[in-house]
Amino acid sequence: GVGRSKSVVSRRTTSGSKERGRSKDRKSTALSGNSSGRTGRSGASEDDESEDSEVDVENVPFHLRKAVPLHLVEARILKKSEKGQPSSPTVAKDIRRRVAHNNAESDFEEKAPNEIYDPAPVEAVMVRKRVIILLLAGFCVWCAAMLPLLVVHVLTFYLSLGVQTHRAHADAIFGKLEASIAQELTPALNLVYMLSVQANMGLFNVSEPYSAITRALLYTIQESKQMQYVKVVGAAEQMLVFRPGNLHYVPKDEDGDGLIDVLINPDQMTGTVDVVSDSACKDVDPFFCLDVDLSKLRMVALPSRQVTASWLGPEFLQISKQNELVADPTDWPLIIRFLAHLNVTEGLPSRTDPNIVDPFGIPIVLPARVGLDIGLGVDQMANVLEDVRPEGGDIFIFTVDGSIVAGTGWEATPAVQDGVLQYQKIWEMPFEWAADLTPEAVAGERMELMTSVSDLVVMKPLGESLAEGDDVADSEYLGAAIEATSKVALRVLVVVPLDAAVAPLLTLLVDAAMGVIIAPFATLALVCIVATLIALVKFCRDRCSPVEEEDPYLWRFEDQDDE
Repeated sequence: GVGRSKSVVSRRTTSGSKERGRSKDRKSTALSGNSSGRTGRSGASEDDESEDSEVDVENVPFHLRKAVPLHLVEARILKKSEKGQPSSPTVAKDIRRRVAHNNAESDFEEKAPNEIYDPAPVEAVMVRKRVIILLLAGFCVWCAAMLPLLVVHVLTFYLSLGVQTHRAHADAIFGKLEASIAQELTPALNLVYMLSVQANMGLFNVSEPYSAITRALLYTIQESKQMQYVKVVGAAEQMLVFRPGNLHYVPKDEDGDGLIDVLINPDQMTGTVDVVSDSACKDVDPFFCLDVDLSKLRMVALPSRQVTASWLGPEFLQISKQNELVADPTDWPLIIRFLAHLNVTEGLPSRTDPNIVDPFGIPIVLPARVGLDIGLGVDQMANVLEDVRPEGGDIFIFTVDGSIVAGTGWEATPAVQDGVLQYQKIWEMPFEWAADLTPEAVAGERMELMTSVSDLVVMKPLGESLAEGDDVADSEYLGAAIEATSKVALRVLVVVPLDAAVAPLLTLLVDAAMGVIIAPFATLALVCIVATLIALVKFCRDRCSPVEEEDPYLWRFEDQDDE
């Protein structure tokens, strides 16, 4: 069995060798025939000056030159040689290749085809029209999305729309700010409102007026932690001075261990009430007992009440809530005072003024006058300003004489000059816009100016946003009262950078703008990544895997196909 297999293999090998030999002979014979045929046709073309010999091979597309009949190519070359014209290098090279092909040995089929025939054009460098159209369409879409964003940017930042938006943003900050500041000023108005109502109802015209006045004011003083003191003149025989004492007590953890270190008993959470002589202001203006410069007061009548009032300050208070003298100036609280006159027509004994008489010389009976002096701390105002402060901007509250009450990034520091406490003015701030805030400008109405970095600075009287009937603490009266008193005594200044004003309006377009801008670059990066991956795959395929050589005897020719 083994011997029979070997003989079969031997016969197959012998027969295969014979077939390959005969195939090789046939190929050689076919090539010889082709060469002789071509030579014959070339000679015939030289004798005949026909129109076919006028074919210009150089004008034939490069990848179609192989389709041109060989006798036309050779005839053209010979004709140019006879006229003394140099032939094309490409055609001459083609002739040399074909001559080499005719004189090739029988093993020419082992050579690679690209050594005999011209290579085909590189189609990778050719771009189809549809690809160009798609690229142009994508570019047009990108421009169509980018140009509107550019127009919006120009309108917002460089034209009148940006200025209007800037001003509208500042006004919105004013509205929010004044509503918050009104909440800080409301306790003083509440106290005046409560005392006026109860005095006209006769609740203080009793045998123990001091206790009645204390009960009327206790709740408001206890709930208002910024309240520093309350002075009442004219509601009783003597002046009363109320201080919160420990009513505003807050448990303290001084060492940070999470445990309360300072703790007081409930019976110690009380305030202090002092009865002070009011002889200095008996039968005259109650403000004479309150240590106030009357020339600085700008009294205005509150609506629907027989009350005139004014804000005054700022002022460093040297007495604590516990009615103790504070020795360290850095611990002095900064306050703003609210002074009010209450005309009590009923409930209190009337008064007479010898300087006010009727035409017959009889003193006129006047309603009782009660004076109030309320001190409010402004520490919480700084927190309110920080809450509504625009990004990169500033907010300041100051009096009509320029003295700063509160501000963002500003801290009150006592300064003494010639034995008198000095208060920093708004025009002394180290900002570009401070030089334009003169005393005359501060005493005026609304003022706007633009800095060199396009920051909008707006100054106006405090409370204008409350003039349209905004309710404060559920009372329209309080809102109108704060608007009336603050408008003549207090000013507010807001610095709004352009970016902070305009950026919120473009928030919805930011994502779209970023996507549109980076779309071409992202596409290019993606194409580069894909191209790199394809190149790596081709490199690994060509370099990392063995190359299989093709058997030269497997090449087929036209004469073999015909067989």
